[in-house]
Amino acid sequence: MKHLISSATMFLCFSVLFASTLVQSNSIAQERGSFSGESPYHLSLTDENRELWGPGGMIWKETISNDDGNRIVSRSSSDGKVLVSRVFRDGLLREEQIGSNSHAYYYGEDGKLERVTSYQDGSFQEAQLFTYSASNGGLLAVVTVKGEASSIRYFNQEGKQHSFTYADTQGGQTFLTIQGSTVVKPFSSESEDTQLDVVVEETGSFTVERTLPDGSVVQERYDEQGLLVLKKNPSSETEYRYNEENELVSEHTIRNDGSEVVSSYEKGEIAMVEEKEAGRTTSILHFLDDGKRVQTLYSEGRPYCDITYAPGGKRILSISYR
Repeated sequence: MKHLISSATMFLCFSVLFASTLVQSNSIAQERGSFSGESPYHLSLTDENRELWGPGGMIWKETISNDDGNRIVSRSSSDGKVLVSRVFRDGLLREEQIGSNSHAYYYGEDGKLERVTSYQDGSFQEAQLFTYSASNGGLLAVVTVKGEASSIRYFNQEGKQHSFTYADTQGGQTFLTIQGSTVVKPFSSESEDTQLDVVVEETGSFTVERTLPDGSVVQERYDEQGLLVLKKNPSSETEYRYNEENELVSEHTIRNDGSEVVSSYEKGEIAMVEEKEAGRTTSILHFLDDGKRVQTLYSEGRPYCDITYAPGGKRILSISYR
């Protein structure tokens, strides 16, 4: 969005500098600068207009006008049909109309984009809300609110982003809490409300806590890279570990009854699953390179049986006892 606004501002300045200029352009009207050779496309620039011409004549025309402090930039096809219309005020894009789609842009006192509301044929489609870091002013989160599904994108201090997306087609009311601000998305429902709270740290790490209709809570913690590191639900807790390349290497789940499941991964593929009860191993399942699986069963912590499964794990090839 910042690039869009910057580009629009640069274009307005550019059109003022060149009172009447003819430059060669490619088919999407990008100025090529210094080059040799001929092009069938030419961009004609004046103070208030610019036109793209091709082998068959004018392709489109862009006009600039001023109205009550607003700068209006409209692009029309060769037959006069308006394709895109943009309204700028104080150097910032405020409104945009593209066919039946329209967008309204809102900014804070510091000039940063705070909200974009989109409509189609006059009906609301979605709203995007932007929050920024209090320490460095960088973009921290983008919340997109739609009718049936919404999403949150987070950016850490290095600018890398990660997302959390939720959807509820049954209806209800979802709450998003980011940096103390709450966004409410209501829709008709017969079910109970579902609450979703998101706590974002300045480092980019964050915690998502979902309160389900039955009152139970699911909590997910993500690190600054957007990697899930811990998940808690009413019946279990799972810890996730990664290597330096951010590849998952293990999952460790502890259930409420005390049983455990440890899964190991190699190069993104599951390699072994170990199950424990009361701290003792009860089963180890190995995944072989040829697709076969070998499960070793334990009794009182000691192995006593090996079961070999065919690729896919549904057919037993052999059973051997120790």
